[in-house]
Amino acid sequence: MTKRDECWADLVRELSLDLSLPTNIITEQQIKGVLRGRMDLRNLVSMNTLKDCAVVLKTASDGGVFVLPLSRKKWALTHGRGYHELEDPGEPRKFTSKLPFRLTTTTYGKGEGAALFYAYNCGLLSHFSETSSIFPTDPGRGSTIPFTFHVDGYPELEQDGAQMEIDQLFEGPDDVLLIEAKVGWRDTFHIRQLYYPYRSHRLFQETAERKRVRPLFFIYEPNMGRPEESTYSFWEYSWDDDSDYEAIRVKSRRRFRVVEETPPEDLLTDVSPDPSIPFFQANDLYKVAELPFLIPQGVRTAKDWSRLKGFALRQGSYYRAAAEALGLVRSEKGEFVLTGEGKTFVTRSQTERNAWMAERLLKIPILNAVFELAQQRGAEGVNDSDISRIIREKTTLTGKTPPRRASSVRSYFRWLAQTTGTVVVDGQRVYSRVGWNKKTG
Repeated sequence: MTKRDECWADLVRELSLDLSLPTNIITEQQIKGVLRGRMDLRNLVSMNTLKDCAVVLKTASDGGVFVLPLSRKKWALTHGRGYHELEDPGEPRKFTSKLPFRLTTTTYGKGEGAALFYAYNCGLLSHFSETSSIFPTDPGRGSTIPFTFHVDGYPELEQDGAQMEIDQLFEGPDDVLLIEAKVGWRDTFHIRQLYYPYRSHRLFQETAERKRVRPLFFIYEPNMGRPEESTYSFWEYSWDDDSDYEAIRVKSRRRFRVVEETPPEDLLTDVSPDPSIPFFQANDLYKVAELPFLIPQGVRTAKDWSRLKGFALRQGSYYRAAAEALGLVRSEKGEFVLTGEGKTFVTRSQTERNAWMAERLLKIPILNAVFELAQQRGAEGVNDSDISRIIREKTTLTGKTPPRRASSVRSYFRWLAQTTGTVVVDGQRVYSRVGWNKKTG
């Protein structure tokens, strides 16, 4: 018998809890009065798998009892299905990493956070969730928004400000992904781990942008001897009835092995310049790629975009001009609208969008000339002075403007390095992949 088993047996006995009743309510004061510091309160009530559940609870009459927080100082012991058995995610499928280089720091940490961020960075999370552009937001401990629910057909339970934990939140234009992550296989999980964050964020979205809230369970199974055999499994769940705690159902599930492949050294070397594509000034290409997804949500002017991002109106105009130069949007009666290419762009996968943007960028004469020079220079690379000279040759810009624009050009090549691996940006120099390999030996 574990220490948790002993403590719960003492609580049931000394508080005269009748576990045959639909629900028993206990408080922090009652628990501390019985246990007198013998066990940390959080560890006592956090039984996150069926295996962890105290013997006196899971062997109670009518199929057992489980614990649900109703606030930070009150818990319900209730009948019903408190745990969900993980469905078989199937045999591992091969997924080719979209990273342009190997991330070494992901192997420094051994926790679920490092594994989940690797799955995000290599494109696996986007692939499984079929999301276009997603970004990590603030996870961690927090409190639930008050809501009522029922379990096992019994009268409603009411929770108000119970503690909840989310391992990681990701947000895209239309979706909020909330993820419970684990290292190592387990058979069950406490439904509360997904249900409380799901209900709270659903309620929040009713007052925000009404994005879809999608709860995911993630398991990383490391193979230290053969890292290439490590697996990444995802489950997405939903509720047929939000107020029914037990109405959880799996929507999709997959297990993956990630394969890292070195980008071909001659990638994009056959792209020819197109003088009709103008040079633009917008340093963050990720934001340029995001704009087509925001237009259907009502971001239709530079002022809208600037207000959303917290930037000056002048910067909003820069990003509109960049998206327009790439052929994704056009202005119509003073508002942004998607072009035909823009409408296709938002339906593509992240990998397809990156490949399209990379080719489009290298059609810009200035970027094409820098790319060609980097290939010629090899291990020497191209510096800001070289870029400034090319800007002067191919535009009417003079004076101090070309050196300022050189940093923008370098930021575009940094984006190419991160998304395609066809170039490397180190400090203020741009190298072709072949040149970098020669330089680093």
